[in-house]
Amino acid sequence: MEKLLNICKIIQAYNVGSPLNIEEVVQVSHQVEADIEDRTPRLRFLSEINLKGEFMNTLQQLTNHKQEANYFIPTIDTIIQQSYMKPLAMWCPLLNESLMSYFIHQFKLESHLSLLFDYFLFGSSTFVTGLKETFFKSHISLEHDTSWPPKFYHLNTAFKDLLLEEEQDLISFSIRKTTRSSPWLNPNSVTALDFLQLNYHASYPLNILITPNIIEKYNRIFTFSLQVFRTSTITKRMYEPLKNGVWHRTSIRDTICLYRFRLDQFMTAVQGYIHDTAIQTTWFRFIQHVKDMPLTDDYAVIMEPYAFREYHEHVLDCILYKCFSKKSQTTIMEVLYAVMHDIIIFGVVLDDYAVTDSVGEEKLLMKCRLIFEQFEKHTKIFVRVLRVLEEKGSGRLSNILNTTTSNVFKDLYAKHERNSGVDVFVRDLLVRLNLNGFL
Repeated sequence: MEKLLNICKIIQAYNVGSPLNIEEVVQVSHQVEADIEDRTPRLRFLSEINLKGEFMNTLQQLTNHKQEANYFIPTIDTIIQQSYMKPLAMWCPLLNESLMSYFIHQFKLESHLSLLFDYFLFGSSTFVTGLKETFFKSHISLEHDTSWPPKFYHLNTAFKDLLLEEEQDLISFSIRKTTRSSPWLNPNSVTALDFLQLNYHASYPLNILITPNIIEKYNRIFTFSLQVFRTSTITKRMYEPLKNGVWHRTSIRDTICLYRFRLDQFMTAVQGYIHDTAIQTTWFRFIQHVKDMPLTDDYAVIMEPYAFREYHEHVLDCILYKCFSKKSQTTIMEVLYAVMHDIIIFGVVLDDYAVTDSVGEEKLLMKCRLIFEQFEKHTKIFVRVLRVLEEKGSGRLSNILNTTTSNVFKDLYAKHERNSGVDVFVRDLLVRLNLNGFL
């Protein structure tokens, strides 16, 4: 058993990057085989035993094993424990660890995760800038013709330009099937870009860790991030036409600019929260655990492909909870959608305005004021909902996981992330809103 442990230590050292000494492994392996052969109990055949004379002596030798260990036959329980259970207890975790080490080093798992982060979670600034240039060209709102959603062949060239050539075999865009009830039929709705999704082509054996269900969760985060990004872009694109346009009454322009500034403050708080707290903080802790997997005892449970897949899903679920994108959080999302819809309609009104005279400016101001009043009403409801969540304890991710999750990752989260400041995600958003004057 001791020599078997030595082999385990050699393999564990190899899994964490130490060079493998083949001669040492072969030598220890031969020692284990010889040791097993020498210690195997042997008894003479029954036909060779004189039942009359030697039977009682043999029986005494079997029972008095302390004096004659070579002739001791252990019980079945002892054989099972020593010959099967203990070796399996050592070899199974080692086999899982070796397999995960193979995924990490040979199949470049971390590189695949990095690609998923860059595109699905908006981790690449180049990709985000490309999306902005694709959907926002000369207007404040979405660029569109008479039909919406646009045909895929109209967007295909632009989409290909967003991806590096060497990544196009792994990542691609696609369009969801459109029906009469699809939520993206109106280009001025919050869900106008929900027709767009990303695909990740993970071949075997990577598809054991990156499954269609995991990609579906990535796409849910991508969809929500795209909604927030699109709304935030609108508030920023309002500035130039307001500043550089011809105005008969600058007081009207200044009032509308003040409205725009408040809209932008809200989206700055929300987008910063989504990017920094909901996604980045959660993701970087996940990647750190991937890097430390061979070296940490706490996360040894994920050093097995199927357990890692479950942990991967658990991390995405944590992000979805912080983005208020789980089914149990539908009410919160509806209130946030109402605020974002007000901002989008505000941009549409400015887009449709054509310079006329002071009377036209008065009408524009009236429309903007009505939308802004609706925006303020909806933001107050949103803040009130967040405060209720915080007071009830539903603003802590650990409390949500306690009521919705029954796996070991809940305990790992409670041990490592709960007291690190990332647990109180609703409070973080409230602080950001407060700093921007919404409390």
